[in-house]
Amino acid sequence: MTRLLVVGPAVALAVALAVALVAGCGDPVRPLVAISAPAELVAPLEEFVAFIPTPHLVVRATTEAAADATYRVTVATDLGGCVECYRVDAVGGDARAWVVHASDLLGAQYGVAEAFELLGYRFRHPFDTYVPPQPRPDPAAVAKLGVVHAPEMSVRGLHLHTLHPIEPLYALWEPLPGDDKARRIFDWVVKNRGNTVQWVALDDILEPTRGAQWRTDTAALLAAAHARGLTCGLAFQIFGASSLQAGYDLVDDAQRPAHDQIVERLPRLVDGVPFDLYELSFGEFFGAGPEELIATIDDTYAQLHALRPQAEVTAVIHVGDSPDQHVTYLGEDLIYYFLVKFADARIVPQVHSVMYYNLFEDAGGAYHHDELDAHRGFLFDRLRAGLRVQYKPETAYWVAFDNSVPAYLPLYVRSRWFDVDRIAAHGRTEGHPPLDEQLLFSSGWEWGYWQNDVAALRDSFARTATYRERLDDMFRPDAPKLAARIEELAEAQHQALIVERLAAYLAGRDALIDAGARAGIIAAPDRIDVDDVVGLAPAARDLLESNVVDRVGAFADQLVAIEGRAPAIGNPSRWIAEVVDGIVVARARAQFIHAVYRAALAGARGDRAAGEAALTAADAAFVDARAAVTRRHADRHDPDPRLIMPGANRTIYQYGYLRFAEDLCFWERERVMAQNAVRATTATPPGCFL
Repeated sequence: MTRLLVVGPAVALAVALAVALVAGCGDPVRPLVAISAPAELVAPLEEFVAFIPTPHLVVRATTEAAADATYRVTVATDLGGCVECYRVDAVGGDARAWVVHASDLLGAQYGVAEAFELLGYRFRHPFDTYVPPQPRPDPAAVAKLGVVHAPEMSVRGLHLHTLHPIEPLYALWEPLPGDDKARRIFDWVVKNRGNTVQWVALDDILEPTRGAQWRTDTAALLAAAHARGLTCGLAFQIFGASSLQAGYDLVDDAQRPAHDQIVERLPRLVDGVPFDLYELSFGEFFGAGPEELIATIDDTYAQLHALRPQAEVTAVIHVGDSPDQHVTYLGEDLIYYFLVKFADARIVPQVHSVMYYNLFEDAGGAYHHDELDAHRGFLFDRLRAGLRVQYKPETAYWVAFDNSVPAYLPLYVRSRWFDVDRIAAHGRTEGHPPLDEQLLFSSGWEWGYWQNDVAALRDSFARTATYRERLDDMFRPDAPKLAARIEELAEAQHQALIVERLAAYLAGRDALIDAGARAGIIAAPDRIDVDDVVGLAPAARDLLESNVVDRVGAFADQLVAIEGRAPAIGNPSRWIAEVVDGIVVARARAQFIHAVYRAALAGARGDRAAGEAALTAADAAFVDARAAVTRRHADRHDPDPRLIMPGANRTIYQYGYLRFAEDLCFWERERVMAQNAVRATTATPPGCFL
């Protein structure tokens, strides 16, 4: 049963040559790592090593003779009933052999992942593993062996938001023939100690032929995920009227009974596709009346339970604190989404937070929230009562806010760690159980956003004392000094974007966001846009300058200093270069925004010379950003051109999520506005949403 697994086109030629040379000498190829495991674990561990781009990794049954390998890992299922736990022990005085003790499939894989991490491997991006040039044991990590690792949370996973044109859309919903990216995502979740993954259904499967193909393809995906020990979920919306994207919904016709429409549409999501859980969603801005919503949720649950009684059901408590999102029910004024608490008690509520905001600090006006105190209070109420509740924070938002700008925001790593740390502290103080379930809303992995998911997934399994510890471990094998720069950037972003409320100014903005703001629909925090400056009264302009523009300038100066302490641009390591380019873009963005608002203020005051000088500064920052984007997009972890180009897909967005990062459309939009203000021109800024 011994198998030699060699994968990765980058090493294929070298491996072929090595095999040929060794075979010519008449000697067998010596494995780098040999894994011996019980027969039932051989197949999943074969896939585990198949996605590590290193030659000479062997998986064999424990009944076979020992392999002459450089490093040896033996898996034993002898850890008792500790669910998803593992312990890695050294073998006597042998510095090249370890035993992974586990009691189940996931625990065994987690332990084997740790064994590879001892050798310097890091499972960073789903499609891109860090492989050390010379795998060797890390003495500091080896010294910490012999400890049982038990998960702090029982639910640890990703919600892959396939309503957005991100990598998981093309992996899970419309893959290319022969594409293995979905399996690589499942593998990556396992290696980072996750145990569940879900994605969002789109409405294209209403077409019968497409629906039939989707069921066939999805059944195969579920079988692959289940074989690795993962549970899988599917999210969908109930009301089409509140579905602003192309999500699959159950109730589209206001003139027909909702029950009948659910009877027609729900089986499409169940028949032949054995999902383990389903997530109910209710849109972001509009909804049904309280009684109708609760009744429809209960009806949906009842029908879903009848079709697949073993599946769990969750429901999203989204954010939104505008007056028209409040309802009065049973004498209580509450945000519309909290009506979920009156529905069937078997439905597990998900407390959502958005962007890099957390449950404990200022929310910047996102979705009209100054803070997420109601969501925090609901979460704590459930924990105090011993009732199930999930926390569903975001690790990327997309939509003109972060990675599509582009912006590198390790602030996400800080906020996701801060949430679980503060929730744990509250439990210790108040005596309630700890948070046991966390599902991360994931929306894109380039520009370092894989860091956010890796850090938060691992903190779901075992929270570190500081988020710096997580960064240190992430980059220890190849860039041990980089964590300090990332932490510096995250702290500077926390102060500027959350504490000083500058988030809206560093984010992008498109014409659709402008239209929504005019209608009172606020998602990302609102701002005085560049083309609004000329129309401000003098006193308002002065306040904008002191409260926003000067602070953005000070933030830019901080980032200049951080960049000066970072490695040089053009580092040959993709991983180091990615962080450095992220710091460059962060600095350039702050300088650019400072300059275009300076230009607009000068234009409003009739100071053409100062305005032109500011435009020149904006152009310089734009050039730096363009160079960073060119470098980064030429060396993406996922080279799929669909991510950076316009083109048809099954979402409402007919382009990849990095399209406007590729051409810096949000920047160009602001630059045209500033030029109009300085030069009294009327050029039309690009809309950046079509």
